[in-house]
Amino acid sequence: MMKSMPRQAGFTLIELVVCIAIIGILAATAIPAYTVYLRQAKVVEAFSLAHEAMRKVTDYYAFYGELPEDNQSAGLDAPDMLQGAYVERIMLAQGALHVYFSAEKFGVEDTPIVSFRPALSKQDSDLIPIMQWVCGHRMPPETWQVYGENKTTLANEYLPSECL
Repeated sequence: MMKSMPRQAGFTLIELVVCIAIIGILAATAIPAYTVYLRQAKVVEAFSLAHEAMRKVTDYYAFYGELPEDNQSAGLDAPDMLQGAYVERIMLAQGALHVYFSAEKFGVEDTPIVSFRPALSKQDSDLIPIMQWVCGHRMPPETWQVYGENKTTLANEYLPSECL
């Protein structure tokens, strides 16, 4: 009588190939989504750094009745001194704040920029206009006047919804 060979437990080659294919498909969809998520997280830094500068511009306008021309007139540090982990500088030009990101740290070739522009209500000229800030490509209501140039070059997929 012949002895039968014991049956070995394990995975077949085809099962392993299918498993690797599934992992590859999941990785191919997850990595780009994760990259977008990381860049969006880096943009959040711009909002926190620009908040203090926006407050100073708003205070300047409330006191003088006009928008400051540059960092110095608004009482801000020099543009290169306003930095963060991903932000290279914050420059004020004609009332608008322009946040320049580090292209190297952001993982792109051209320097991404997000602009924050002051918008003033035009409804009642007897009262001091109300100021709000418009970020990125967002347009204010028709009864508001936006000041400064929009230099936003950051892709829309990285901007928060309030900037679109």
